[in-house]
Amino acid sequence: MKSSTVSTRSSKRWSAPLRNEAVRSHQAGGTRFTPNQKLPRREGRPADITRKVFQEIHSAFKLLGSNRGIGHARKDLTDQPVKFWPVYSYLIIYDPDTNPIQIVRVLHGMRDVEEILN
Repeated sequence: MKSSTVSTRSSKRWSAPLRNEAVRSHQAGGTRFTPNQKLPRREGRPADITRKVFQEIHSAFKLLGSNRGIGHARKDLTDQPVKFWPVYSYLIIYDPDTNPIQIVRVLHGMRDVEEILN
């Protein structure tokens, strides 16, 4: 899910994905959003969503630590001896050969992972 900011002052300040979502919703017979309305939240408050994602990533750290070697190698992205484990839109990149495992990076999937790792 992309992060977007919305201004209630002018439609020009809406981010393109959010504006496009409002247009698609309207075209499908849904609610029409105007710049003076707040968009409905899908899953709760942003702080709750952030907390949930953080908890899932933390749980994945524990899982990776107790089950070293799970995940997958991506030779197309890096020649380093690391493995990848997805959590929502994020990739946990870790070195399974260290004891305890070393978390190399946690990256959003929209980032240029190959560029960052090389």
